[in-house]
Amino acid sequence: YLEDSSSTVSYYQATARADSLTFRRRLNLMAKFHSYRGRLLDVGCSVGTLLSVAREMDWEVEGLEPNPKAANLARRQGFTIHEGFFTEEQVRKLPGGYQCVVMSDVIEHVSDPREALRLAGELLEPGGFLLLSTPNLESFWCKKFQLKPMEHLFLFSPKSLRRLLESLG
Repeated sequence: YLEDSSSTVSYYQATARADSLTFRRRLNLMAKFHSYRGRLLDVGCSVGTLLSVAREMDWEVEGLEPNPKAANLARRQGFTIHEGFFTEEQVRKLPGGYQCVVMSDVIEHVSDPREALRLAGELLEPGGFLLLSTPNLESFWCKKFQLKPMEHLFLFSPKSLRRLLESLG
């Protein structure tokens, strides 16, 4: 990630248009359950595509990104970007009190998903939302395209992800 050889900037720039549509759908779905639009943190924000969509939808946005090249591109769009990995040390530097923490295709990349979800929960204000997406291990598409052992350290089925989230409250 630090050397832009995994989850590269060029990939996310090329997919920005399609990603924008996906992110807008996800944020609109979340709005059905949580209409208040306050502060949003995008963990693994890459080049800032979700941040752009969320800002258009009146969220106050900031991102966290380990890839320096991606972080700089997002900063050039006027976003507040915290550079680094999603660790306890990094989380202590963040202000917290977010109404939404987004982890879009991130949880499968972290070395300790339980800890990452616990940290996300700490950043949320009471009643806040975690917007989480990850490949579905049970799907054909995941088995065909998402088995990347150097990148995807953990994969989840809906049942295993539900169990993990419920165990954390």
